[in-house]
Amino acid sequence: MQDAPPQSETGPVVPEPVSVTTEPISVPTVEPTAEPAGSASPQVKVLALACVDFRFNDALIDWLRAQGLRGAYDLRTHESASLAVDRWLDSAVAINRLHDVAAIWIVDHEDCGAFRLAGEPNTRENHLQHLKAAQARVQAWIGKPVRIYYHPLGPDGRGATAPEEIVG
Repeated sequence: MQDAPPQSETGPVVPEPVSVTTEPISVPTVEPTAEPAGSASPQVKVLALACVDFRFNDALIDWLRAQGLRGAYDLRTHESASLAVDRWLDSAVAINRLHDVAAIWIVDHEDCGAFRLAGEPNTRENHLQHLKAAQARVQAWIGKPVRIYYHPLGPDGRGATAPEEIVG
């Protein structure tokens, strides 16, 4: 049973109209720097940038912890990782300034829906091309070591136990 709407002596209470602005919201851009924002910033060993795909999250977190990173990594997800570098780069700069990140790892995965939505070939080779471009861009912008990975599907249709590091 639903509650009845509020009533006054003359009938239902009608809320006042809400003023909505169409002015764009100004979001400041964080300038790139390798320096943390303050001397008390905690240092994080790795900033892991990965896709939001639920099929890979558990395996990725387990793998990060198996690398000795429990409690020593930040995880930033976005639909696609390498393909969306322009959409998360300011965030990565801010995270670096907050946590004095030692290294950045970018992880793409097999069968990425974001690649399909963007009309990009969803091949391993195309992922590697985008990963290498993202690696160069992030390293130049933030100035920290950047490693790149490709995470295949496992036999159960979820992320394999570990992503493959792409070198060279």
